Amino acid sequence: TTTNLVVDDSLIIKALNKTIVEVDIHGPPNFLLGGSTATIALRRGSKLYIANTGDSQTAVVALPDPTTIDRPLSPDDAVIVYKTRPHKANDPDEYARIVALNGTVRINADAHDSRVIVHSVAAREDIMLAMSRSLGDWEWKPVGVIAEPTIDVIDLKQHPHAFLIAASDGVWGTRRDQFFAKQFSESFHVGTRHPLHQCWLVINDITPKLKQGYRDDMTAVVMKL
Repeated sequence: TTTNLVVDDSLIIKALNKTIVEVDIHGPPNFLLGGSTATIALRRGSKLYIANTGDSQTAVVALPDPTTIDRPLSPDDAVIVYKTRPHKANDPDEYARIVALNGTVRINADAHDSRVIVHSVAAREDIMLAMSRSLGDWEWKPVGVIAEPTIDVIDLKQHPHAFLIAASDGVWGTRRDQFFAKQFSESFHVGTRHPLHQCWLVINDITPKLKQGYRDDMTAVVMKL
């Protein structure tokens, strides 16, 4: 026999939060300078649960039902219907939490970017963190850089022709969001190129060609929903 187990959204949200927090708690305590973002995307039935900590972001991209239009689908039809928000210290709520714990936040002139500053025992100097939430980064924990994720629930019944892009800020920061929506819609719903091959082509395209200056890490996962 089979039993249809009814699970309330709040239980799944609680489990996702607990998972990320426990990963943070049980990280290696002697590795002071290590840190990471974290994203979990869990589909259960028609619901998609997304938990995000840090400045990596996950987007849900949808296309119209092909039976509702009188022409072939085009990559230009792709629309980002959801995207996680990055955890940055220039967000008012994040800023307030850090400042309340005597943390120092540096925000640039146009308020576009921010850094949380601590004096590092390990590095023996003041160091900056671009995120207001993360896994690890132990030296920032006392000033309010927490691991708890923000969690959203998306009803995929409203978006039956959708796919997911999860990527680090080193990817999202190189192009406008619509570029990625269009590029991957060619694989999932319009063209014949395998999504993994398309992902490789996209990363290759956006990677700076000059081996000079700072280049952020680039990590991406794409998946049909």
